[in-house]
Amino acid sequence: MHKYIFTIFLLLFTVKTNAQDEWVGVTLDSLELDSDSLIIYDSRPDFPIVFSKAGMEYQKMFKVVGIIKNQSGSEFACGIFCFAGTLEIEIKRSNLGIDLKRIFVLVPCLTNDDERIGRKVKMVITNLPKDRDIGCFSDAINKLDSKGEVFYYCESYEYK
Repeated sequence: MHKYIFTIFLLLFTVKTNAQDEWVGVTLDSLELDSDSLIIYDSRPDFPIVFSKAGMEYQKMFKVVGIIKNQSGSEFACGIFCFAGTLEIEIKRSNLGIDLKRIFVLVPCLTNDDERIGRKVKMVITNLPKDRDIGCFSDAINKLDSKGEVFYYCESYEYK
């Protein structure tokens, strides 16, 4: 018992702190910022994710090749916080079995990247029924209006 008290005593009195004793005020005028250091808030309105019917199968995977036409994501990567973004894909080839010109896809941890727009993408997607548990990825950032078209869930993707 005395050994633990002595250890606690040493820890308490040998910890060095580097805290400041006074407040430091910072004004925007005193900051030197360039346009690369600013995070621009996406002011487009939010749209709901359109799910397919509850009970629909979602284990079957589909392959899609297309062009990224639009995106909606975060300005920071997943880490402490978990979220998803959305992509609008113009379909060039797919094995969906239905004739679609474009699809909307929920993508886990998608960040905004302007260089992604217009690039070719290969995706593996699954259905996204209303009762599917996708955990924290259900908290999506969606600025894309699908006009009632259902979203798919991205299992994996790569783009050129």
